[in-house]
Parts: sequence; structure tokens; C-alpha cells
Amino acid sequence: MGWEILDTEQNSLKIAANATSYGVSVEVNVVDKPDAVDLTVLSGTCEPFVFNATKAEESGPYFHPLLATLITGAARLMLAVTERLVGEAGLEWAFCDTDSMAIAKPPEMTTQEFHKRVETIVNWFDDLNPYAFKAKILKIEDVNFDHANGEIYKPLYCWAVSAKRYALFNLDPENNPTIRKASGHGLGHLHEPYTKKNPAQTIPKPVIPVHKMGNGFKLWQHDVWWQIIRAALDGHFDQVDLGFHPSLDLPAISRYGATTPAILRWLEPYNRDRHYCDQVKPFGFLTALTANPFIPVETIVGSKKQRKRKIIPVKPIAAFTKVPAQAAQMAFDRETGHPVHPEKLKTFKQVLAQYHLQPESKFLNGN
Repeated sequence: MGWEILDTEQNSLKIAANATSYGVSVEVNVVDKPDAVDLTVLSGTCEPFVFNATKAEESGPYFHPLLATLITGAARLMLAVTERLVGEAGLEWAFCDTDSMAIAKPPEMTTQEFHKRVETIVNWFDDLNPYAFKAKILKIEDVNFDHANGEIYKPLYCWAVSAKRYALFNLDPENNPTIRKASGHGLGHLHEPYTKKNPAQTIPKPVIPVHKMGNGFKLWQHDVWWQIIRAALDGHFDQVDLGFHPSLDLPAISRYGATTPAILRWLEPYNRDRHYCDQVKPFGFLTALTANPFIPVETIVGSKKQRKRKIIPVKPIAAFTKVPAQAAQMAFDRETGHPVHPEKLKTFKQVLAQYHLQPESKFLNGN
């Protein structure tokens, strides 16, 4: 599809720009040492100390921490200025991230007055624009406007768990949420359990394409957020119904790259009896699964004379597949090579069980 190609291109440009303007300045690579070495740790909160390790961090060719600090410091300064202006205007804020702030309307303030004060804050930054074209340094996001008529403000609500875990939504006449933007933070590593080809039957279809709600956002993530918001509106935010789709009872799977020899060795039991074209190869992909913590595996360890039972955590993996049920049938322990039964794997429902209950303590009232 056309939008998928354009989205891929803009994401590539964004990654390249971030990498060359900032990333190279803080590039640090972890190097495995053949033998343990003494490493000196420098900290801003305590005296330097030495410890012994087999991994060391080596700076990249363009490493320049002072330059990197200035770049991030400038972004923090912009947020600090915005926070100060919000406070002086008698407004509040729900959350803020690298380059944005969600400004909240105090309950006693009229909507008209709120919009007026927000626009004053936005216009304050105009004189800081260093470019020839007159773009807004701080702009009002499109989600603040009606999705059908982009010129009319529509009340926008926020449910924020943390700075990177939030959803912005409108309410329809039946008080059901209409999600406008949401974060997939903490969900992106999971392969989608279902798609628009087999959607959830009890959740309304999104009013706008899900890819416009967030970078890489998926339908199943929209549905999880819809359930989180619905639970909050119903007065039991801590009890979210995750049984809205049968695929959530399947084992949760993630794509994982065989990027080092150590990781590739996990696949030796799988590769041993297969033709090279069917093996997992260097820099190829495999499937990572999570062991069910409620079903421990008991293993006999020790010598023949002194044998004892010990609980050994299972570390399940499988050859790469996009089908959760297939991954479950192929799963094996990456340390022992023994098969792992599907019932010993964590389901999507179990992985998501605490997703809405992970606040950030650095925020006021973060709990």
C-alpha cells in the first residue's frame, strides 16, 4: 500500500537523522572479552570504583558526550520553558515526553478560555524559529480537532500510565472511547496475535486508520487500550478484561535476531539435523517465548551419588514463525534443548496482565 511505503521512507529518514545528529555522539558498543578484565566505573554520584567483568563498553568513532548532552539539554530546556508557561497560565499538564507536553484544562476553566491560553503558549515560541519558513516550534496536534472536520476542536481526554504509555481519546454519545492517538510502548516487541482479518467482535472498529494513531501501531494494541480506557470509565481501572479475543490465550511470541555467536549457539539443537537452507543462520530471526512462572520445571542436577531436584527456569525459543500456535509446538529450552510444552508458555493475556499498572515513580501521583 502507498501509505506503508511512505511511512517506511519517513521512518528511515527519521532514524538516519537521529543517528547522525545525535546517536553517533553517544555510541557505545558492548564488547565480549576473552578473559575478565578490571573496569573503572565513573559516576556523578559517587567516587570511581573498579570491578571485574568479561564485558566492556567501548565508545564509537564519533563519541562526544558533551555534544550529546547539549542536544538533549536543549530539548529539556524547551520542555522546562513550556512547563513554566503552562503554570503561569493557570493550566496543568498530564504528561510530557522528549518533544511534547499534554496540557490539561482545569475543571473550573471554560473550554474557550483554555484554548485561548494554550494558543498564547504556542505563539510564545514563534520568535525562537531559526528557519526561513514560519513553522510552529510548538504546534497543536491534529488529534485535538474533530476527526471528520479538522477545523473544529473536540474534547480530548487522556489516560496516562507514564510518559510513554498513554492514550488520547474522545467520548461518543454513549460514553464509549474513540481512540485518536495511543502509545505502543512496551508492546512493540510482541508479534500481533490477530489482525483486521479476524478482529475482536466486542470492540468498535477504529474511526481512523490505526497506523495514524502511532508509529507502528497495530489493531490489537488499539483494542487493548480501548479495554483499558473502558475499565477506567467504568470505575475499575485496575481490572481490565483481556478475554476479548481468543488469540490472546495463545503463547506470546516475539521476533529475535541471531546477532551474536552466543545467540546462534542456542539454535544448535535445532540446526543439528537440518539442511543448511533450513537452519537459523547468522543474523537470521528466531522466535522468543516466555515461560509461564506458575508452572515451574523441576530438573535433577548433581552427580549420581548426590542427586537433587532443583527448579530451573525455562528459557524457551523456537524457529522463526509468525504463528503463535506453531511456535508453541516447536518451542524448546535454549539451554537444555529439551522440548517445552505449550502449557508452560506465557500467553498474550498473561504478558499484558500488568501493562496498565506500571506507572513511573518520578511523576507526581505516578501511582
